[in-house]
Amino acid sequence: MKQLSTPAIAWTLTAATLAQGVAVTLVGRLDLRLGIEVMVVTAALAGLVHQAWTHRLQLNHRLDMFLVMGVFGGLGMIAGWWVDLGFEAPPRDASFHEAMGHGCGGHGSPNGHAAMSGEQHHATPAAAQPEGDSCCTSGSEQGAHADPEDSSTMTTTSDSMHAGGTFWPMVFSWMTGLMLVGAIPPGILLTRCAQLARESRRRWISTHVIGNALMVAAMIWIGHWIGPTLAKMTGSAVLGGHLGMLAGMLLGMEVGMFAGEALLGLEPWKELTWRADPAKTDVQSP
Repeated sequence: MKQLSTPAIAWTLTAATLAQGVAVTLVGRLDLRLGIEVMVVTAALAGLVHQAWTHRLQLNHRLDMFLVMGVFGGLGMIAGWWVDLGFEAPPRDASFHEAMGHGCGGHGSPNGHAAMSGEQHHATPAAAQPEGDSCCTSGSEQGAHADPEDSSTMTTTSDSMHAGGTFWPMVFSWMTGLMLVGAIPPGILLTRCAQLARESRRRWISTHVIGNALMVAAMIWIGHWIGPTLAKMTGSAVLGGHLGMLAGMLLGMEVGMFAGEALLGLEPWKELTWRADPAKTDVQSP
């Protein structure tokens, strides 16, 4: 495992972190001031990533997976998002759902709603169209049969569409696919979590099955939960959405692995996870 502590890996993670900041800036069409702010913060994070990887053998073994998934997986996620958008950046003033470009019931671009027929637009009362949300045709179609004065019904319909109707399309999107392609191979090759998983079938299931499944689910659910708020706070749908989905991805992965180990009887809260030598482990294969 000594080869995994080489400076080349640390610098590769650093470069990929910076590339992620550049990609978000370009895909999100950030203005000059916000773009500079994003790159300054990204540069600081890149320095932390470099130091964390350099000294990771003195830290918890889960840090390896956290860094690899967040850096390479995050870069693959924004690259796949751009593919889902048809290699076209969304307008700066796009809402979160307009900027998604996937997972909206057949709308493959941020202009999908604009492509609806005039007949559909006339059939839908203006009051029944959720404000700032124009990516789901089916939501508007349902609104055509709803009471225009019943705003609670319209809000519930809109929320349910985005909570459930976008999940599976996003699972099978380029964004999710390239995120997994970017994260899983280096995760298997470079992390102590993967080394421990090779020594135990139960740990292999908790790491590669439960952890990855919850990682994808949390990326989508948490991204749609906090993405719109972060988009308003940052002034960019792409920046806010990326931060929300990245946070969900990392949280889901860590919680999934820990919970999976607990459910499979490995008692992760008792294991010696602060060992400097990853070759020395108290993990026993079942």
